[in-house]
Amino acid sequence: MRLPPMQIKFSEDIILLTGLKVNPGKVVNHAKDTHHPILLTRRRKM
Repeated sequence: MRLPPMQIKFSEDIILLTGLKVNPGKVVNHAKDTHHPILLTRRRKM
């Protein structure tokens, strides 16, 4: 059985490391709810 390709939403799936440090539960719940990969970065979003 093939799974459909993941729709990555760059506005939602790119998270700053400080966001993970401040609120890790929110990041984990986002990944769990959306089933999307998360890109952690230490630089600001562009």
